[in-house]
Amino acid sequence: MLETQAIKAMWKDTLGIDVNLNPLDPKAMRDWRIARATQPYNVYYAWEVAGILDPIEYHNAQLDPAQNVRNSRYDDAQYVELIRDAKKETDTAKRTKMYQDAEAIINRDVPIIPITEDENFWIVKPNIVNFDQVTTALTNFIRAAQPPGLDVTQ
Repeated sequence: MLETQAIKAMWKDTLGIDVNLNPLDPKAMRDWRIARATQPYNVYYAWEVAGILDPIEYHNAQLDPAQNVRNSRYDDAQYVELIRDAKKETDTAKRTKMYQDAEAIINRDVPIIPITEDENFWIVKPNIVNFDQVTTALTNFIRAAQPPGLDVTQ
């Protein structure tokens, strides 16, 4: 909630925009989001975490009209074609370029504003090799649930 209050203050101070915040419990939020399929709204603040480091997480999962859980109603034919083709592209360079082109379209048309990016910092003992941070919520939960004093050795 602090993030939205800070955004509200910045928009007021910088842009002269007054914002009403309507915090909702999880069930009310789900019901509100479902209702947006047919009802208008101006701004939607959502916490999104990518399970994998891939543009598919946001472009295809969040903005493709065929599976748009946020009900953005965004439906640009060129954008949709790019993200659907990029999803199937096996050439990494071509796929990257297609998502970059799609990103340019969405940035031109839709005011999606990233607010924060969480970072995890790890202190890794020298005897740990090939350490790779996995970014899924489940692994963060598992790591958080590990007992104190757990030590990983070779």
